[in-house]
Parts: sequence; structure tokens; C-alpha cells
Amino acid sequence: MPARDGAPYGQAEEVLIKNLTRGEIQSRFICDRLFRGPTQTNDLALSPVTVAFGAARAGLANPYAMPTVQQLFQFVDFYAGYYRSGAGASHPGAALRALNAERVRFNLETKLNPRTDTDDHGNVFASRTLPPAAFMDALARPIWSNRLSARADIQSFDFRTLLLTQELYPSIRTVYLFGDFPKFADPTIAGSDDGTNLQPQGGSNTPWLAGPAWPYRVTALTQPFRVGRSLGFEGMALTSDGTRLLPLLEGALVGGDPKTLLIHEFALATRRYTGTRYRYVLEPRGTNIGDFIMTSATRGLVIEREGSQGDLNGFKAIYEITLPAASGGAVSKRLVVDLLNISDPFRISEPGLPGDVGLGSRFAFPFTTIEDVVLLGPDRIGVLNDNNFPFSVGRHVGTRQPDDNEFIVLRLGG
Repeated sequence: MPARDGAPYGQAEEVLIKNLTRGEIQSRFICDRLFRGPTQTNDLALSPVTVAFGAARAGLANPYAMPTVQQLFQFVDFYAGYYRSGAGASHPGAALRALNAERVRFNLETKLNPRTDTDDHGNVFASRTLPPAAFMDALARPIWSNRLSARADIQSFDFRTLLLTQELYPSIRTVYLFGDFPKFADPTIAGSDDGTNLQPQGGSNTPWLAGPAWPYRVTALTQPFRVGRSLGFEGMALTSDGTRLLPLLEGALVGGDPKTLLIHEFALATRRYTGTRYRYVLEPRGTNIGDFIMTSATRGLVIEREGSQGDLNGFKAIYEITLPAASGGAVSKRLVVDLLNISDPFRISEPGLPGDVGLGSRFAFPFTTIEDVVLLGPDRIGVLNDNNFPFSVGRHVGTRQPDDNEFIVLRLGG
């Protein structure tokens, strides 16, 4: 961007945010009316709530100055009060504006550059930004102190910030961003790919991903993928003692027995796979699983199905499985529910839309993605369908309307 005298900015004119105080940032750098979207006028009449906030809460002398995270949270709270019972209460949309402010979510992104910076002569100098711990503290601490963990998340291309947040503030959600666009700017300008985190620095690893060695994709070359597209871990049971996860693949491995799925064991304390695994053998008509939960130390429930929808002669079932005593063995299976033949003597599933299938005294769950089973009691389970809106039509065959997300409660053994 050219300077006011028309000459381009150089490194001599560069101002680093990390070297400025909050007071300097908020007094010297007011929004400059060069916003790349609609015309920006910096008209105070357009921001009455912000003007009132600045007058009531010292700290923001200009509504177009950059607020701190704490000031942002305070402003949203002030905004709700302004329209709930303050000067804006007479506005026609006051109630809705107050309600929106009370429910608004905060998506906060760190903007730091972990790459080694160099000047025009190749000399290395200090990073342009503060280290990840400073960013984590600046965002996570006010989220926590304002009790906004349920309404805020932190996202970043630099995973170090997010890992620190998870360690110190586990209730705050983190979002890991990926970028792989080495020529997203001007390829003739050195460093124009600095906004990505999947590119190397001088042919070696950068700190962006918090540790993996470059090239990141080397495992794809030495360990080819053996899981088919969209057939990865679909069910993930937690053991009854809460110490291990048992992820179950949705489909068979490429090159393996097409009727055998694998259950792996993962230790939560060490965050590693234990090497123990079990075989789940599909029924003759089964092609994949939808969910897997454990109900005791050795027993669990698995949704097994094939890919049909709207077909009452298809295959959708829930099996109780028992883990074998030794690693490598096959689980034993017992049919618990045929989801296409459920007794509904009081016909509580009716009425439906014209041409609906699977309703009435013989109730059916004829969906392609039955993906959740939950234990509700010693003899009751809940089963849920993912409707793939608006693409799946398993129930409304007559009208061809997209499926609803159906949740049924079943009593077993009766």
C-alpha cells in the first residue's frame, strides 16, 4: 500500500503491533476509511451504542479504534442492556437486538507469524509477533474470567497457541486451521506464502504445526492408505472404566477381507494405541456399521446396515457384541433389534405423509445413515437417524421429501 506521499512503504516505515501499548494502538490507529467493502464514513451517528459505551466505560475514546478482547466482551454486554432497558429500549427491534447480543458467539483468531523473518538482504531478525503463549493468554484468560467458554472459541493456523489453550483452559473450544496455498498472493514476491501453514521454510519444517517434520505428507508415501473413502472410524466406544477408546472402522480395509472390520484400542492416559485390536465380521447382507457403544466391560451395541433407503426388505440391525479374551479374535454377536421389523401395536408412528413407508403396526427405520445408538436404561435404547439433508429419502418415498432426523426409543426384550 502506498504512503500518503505516493511512495511505497519500506521496512524503515514498518510499525510492529507487538512494540505498541494498548493506549498507542487505540489513539494512533483509527480505522482509516479504506475498508475494501462498502464505503466507510466513520460517522459517529451510525454507532450510537458504541458512542454510549465509550462515554459510560472509559477506555475507548473513538468508536473506530481497535478494542481489546475484554472491551469486546464488555461492549456486547453493554449492547444487550442498551436495548433491553437503556436508551435504545424504544427502538422497534430492541427486544430482538438485546436477545441477539445475549446469545452471540465469539470466534477469535490469533494472528501470529512463527516463521523466521529476514530483511531485504537475507539477514535474520526477530519475529514480527509475540510468542504463542502471549496470544493464548490474551484470548483465553478473558474468555475464562468472563465465563464465556460456552460461547467462544479460539482458532489459529499456528497450532502451538491452540495446544497451550487445550492444556490450560480445556473447556474453551479450539479450531485448527489449515492453509496450503503457496501462490495465494504474488509468486514474484518473496514470502508471499507466509499465510499458509503447510509450506516449508527453506525446505525444512516451520513451527506452524507444532512439531511434525517436513515434509508432512511423507507418511502417505511410506504407509499407503488402506481405508476406503469415507470408511474411517465411524463408531468410537468408551470402555466402562473410562480409560480406553475402541474406534471401529466403518468399512473393511482395502486389500483385506471385505466382510471384516477392525476395532482398535486407544489408551487415553498415554494417548497411544495399545496394539490390541478385535475383528468385527459383518453379516452376509451387511456392508458397514453406523455406531458402536460399550454397555459393560466386555459387551456393547453396534448398528450394522447396508446402503439402501426406503426399502423394507433391506438390512438395518443392532447387534450386541462381546469382546474376545485375546487380541486378534473376533467378537461374538447376537441380534438385538431388526430395525426394519419393530412392533408398534398401538401404531404410535402414524400418521405420516402420503406414501410414507415403514409406519404402522410393523414399524421400520429404513434409512441409509442410521448413525447413533444410546443406552437409556437396562432395557431401553435410543436410535437416531442422520437425514443427510436434503439428499436422503428413506421415509417419505411417496412425496420424495427429504428425510427428517428421526429419534426412536425402543424397549428391548418385550
